[in-house]
Formats: sequence, structure tokens, C-alpha cells
Amino acid sequence: MKFESRLLKEWMERGYSVTKDFEFFTKRENLVIGKLKGEEAMVEYVCPHCGFYEIKEVKMEKRKGGKRFKRPKFKCGKCGRTIVVEDLRKL
Repeated sequence: MKFESRLLKEWMERGYSVTKDFEFFTKRENLVIGKLKGEEAMVEYVCPHCGFYEIKEVKMEKRKGGKRFKRPKFKCGKCGRTIVVEDLRKL
């Protein structure tokens, strides 16, 4: 099943550009997370543990250098398990 993001569609309809308007943006198989400049980050996800779908605000922290963000993690709104947004690069 392909994940179709309502949040991403809404942002594009408003005319936002991923390269210009976002401080942080990432898309994975089961989630989309984006932080517009001057706003809190929003995540849209399907929980890999219980299948729950939700769009919610998440807190993001900057790394020590202050330019890049730490990988976000948040709890599922139904089962409460932590979902970690993995880095695309394998270490």
C-alpha cells in the first residue's frame, strides 16, 4: 500500500516549496514530517506497530551546531509506542 500524504498535498496547494519554505522536511514509507520556517513541525504518519493514522504537531530540537535538527521521534496517538524517524543514510 502506497502512503498518500494529505499534509503534503495541503502544503503544495498553499504554494509552499520543499526547498525554500521548510527548515526541515523528510518523507518516508509511512510518514511525512515538515517544519515550516517560524512554525512547529507537523507529522503525518501511519503507525508501523498498530496501523493508526494521525496528523499532529511534534517538537524538534536543533543539534549542538544550531543549523541542523536532530532526528525526530514521537509517540503513536493510539498504542503509545515511540516512532523514530530513521536517517536515510546507513552508518
